[in-house]
Parts: sequence; C-alpha cells; structure tokens
Amino acid sequence: MARAAWHDSIASVPLSQNPHVGHDARVSSYPPAPWNLTGHAWISVFLVPRDEAPPPHASGTKQLTIFGRVIVAAAFFVYEEPSPLTYHEIMATQLVRDGKKLRVSITHIWVDSPDSRDGGRELWAIPKELSAFHVTKDSTYVADRIASLGGRALPVA
Repeated sequence: MARAAWHDSIASVPLSQNPHVGHDARVSSYPPAPWNLTGHAWISVFLVPRDEAPPPHASGTKQLTIFGRVIVAAAFFVYEEPSPLTYHEIMATQLVRDGKKLRVSITHIWVDSPDSRDGGRELWAIPKELSAFHVTKDSTYVADRIASLGGRALPVA
C-alpha cells in the first residue's frame, strides 16, 4: 500500500510550470456533476484546541468538540485516469453539527486544476483555491513542494 511522504522544504512552483494547469490558468472547462473520481487519498485526523481551529465554512454550523478540541482532518488526494478530471488536492476539514446532523466543513482546500477549482465552486460551493503541487509518483507519493497563489509557502508538517 502506498503512503504519503512529506519533505521539510517547500518551494514556490510557478503555475506555468505545473502540467495540470497549462498555459492559461484563467481558462477552464469542467465536466457536469457527478464526478466519479478514481485515485488515492491519505488522511490524518487531529484534535486541535478550539481557539486555534478556524471557524467552520458553513454558516449556522457549530464545531463538534471533544474536551475543548475540534476534530480536524488533513487530506491529500491524487485523482487519476479514468477520472473525468486528473488533479491533486489537499484540504483541511472539521466535523461540525448542523442542528442534530453531523457534517464535514471544508475550511481550506487547494487544487492544481482550474477546472476542479471552478467546478467545485460552481457545482457544490466548495471554496477551492488554485495552487501548484510537485508530486512524484513512485511506490509512494511525495509532495515536496506546495505553493499558494499569493507567493506564501503553505506549511507542511
């Protein structure tokens, strides 16, 4: 089974050098819903002190806490053929209550595909942001460079 390996150094990768983005990051065309995606996911779950956790994305929801800590998941996805879109995604989510129902709130999410970003926003109101990923596929997947659009390096632990 493949596992994710993370490196300590993070460098900015210009979007123009990202093969998933292409030359014009403003042009996008996404498939209609539903997207039947195929790929791999690596997920870690943490208990984060409530005052350090971001607020839920959806209004009207409340963070589910355990002993004053919010349940936060960090996930990295690699979507491959035969998916209608092939791209990489990294996100942070938290478990929330919507009345009596439990839901997942996506607080941060980055993709390296304008099509995924635009489709996620327009079809499902997912707050996807565009970023560049350098991913090496081997017997393990390595994401050794992740960059945001604002030139800020994203923290990777």
